Amino acid sequence: MSIADAKYECPQTDDRFARVEVRIRATNTRLSERELAAILGHAEISAMFTSAPMLANVEAVRGGLPSLTAISARTAKAGASNRGR
Repeated sequence: MSIADAKYECPQTDDRFARVEVRIRATNTRLSERELAAILGHAEISAMFTSAPMLANVEAVRGGLPSLTAISARTAKAGASNRGR
């Protein structure tokens, strides 16, 4: 299920356009590895931004996702909270 699909074209100085296509897929820590693999595989993602709690599951299914070439995981700083944002 797609949360958002976006396309952005950025003009370059030599009159060519760079095109970025972004597809955002929602995942959560309650997904099994099988469910996660199905969602990410169907999306054919090439890069993933995730949080530390999801990283182990993502690494576990990475071998079955040939399009996934980059993973970035963010860890929260001690005492930090995302509440209210």
